[in-house]
Amino acid sequence: MRISALYAQTSEAPRRDAILYLKRYSPLLKWQPYKENVLDIGCGDGSVTREVLYPYLEDHLEKLMAVDLSEEMISYAKENNDLDRITYKPVDLDNEEDVRNLGMKFDHIFSFYCIHWIADQRSLFKRFYNILNPGGQIFITTLSDSSLHKTFKKYLTDETWAKYLPNTSGFTDYTDQPEEFVTNLLEETGFKVELCITEKQATPVDDFKGFIRSVVSVHRFINYIPEEFKEEYIQDQIRNNCEFSLYSKETGKYSWTYTSFVIVATKK
Repeated sequence: MRISALYAQTSEAPRRDAILYLKRYSPLLKWQPYKENVLDIGCGDGSVTREVLYPYLEDHLEKLMAVDLSEEMISYAKENNDLDRITYKPVDLDNEEDVRNLGMKFDHIFSFYCIHWIADQRSLFKRFYNILNPGGQIFITTLSDSSLHKTFKKYLTDETWAKYLPNTSGFTDYTDQPEEFVTNLLEETGFKVELCITEKQATPVDDFKGFIRSVVSVHRFINYIPEEFKEEYIQDQIRNNCEFSLYSKETGKYSWTYTSFVIVATKK
């Protein structure tokens, strides 16, 4: 099965949280009197973009550009979640030229569980700031901790995998005071912080192993693993994530345990 199709079947946690946080914190958003250009960062297979974000934005929307690093994900999104006012595009957020080449500025930027993959958050927030119109806003959910964080950090010293991987966990280090850390980054960039909080979550996942496989298979670390060892690496990731997660004998399901970061900020 294509990774994009697998991801589409196992995206209940991102979908649930996108609905939850939009409902809970949308009063902090301020809309322009005109139809807006909006950017969705890390759109994955496009299902959350089309089924959650688009209906929420529809009355305010001129154009919704949805971007993702994975060309396979973008191809799947175009095939399965296309709408007239949505444009899907492969973009590497870690590449300043890619961001500049978006070719327009935006009134709102949304991102659901994506930016924790990018280590240099200071530069990332500057890029967001530069592509926002004055008074524009960011609405971001990301991860400050999860079973994935724990597993990737473990691999930095793992005898089998450390020799293949770069000397980084692949996640942002939000320190032991994540809210203060990110608030300072945003304010230094020029944003007015409307919200910056963490919330602990535990989400039962029907196909937990499939969910972990889909995430690991699109993470850039998979490219460092020799082809003949990739399946072994994925299976090891699945075992470790199960170890770091909650299992219910009653339901027979694993729960993905994580700490969400919710950020709303306005360009001054």
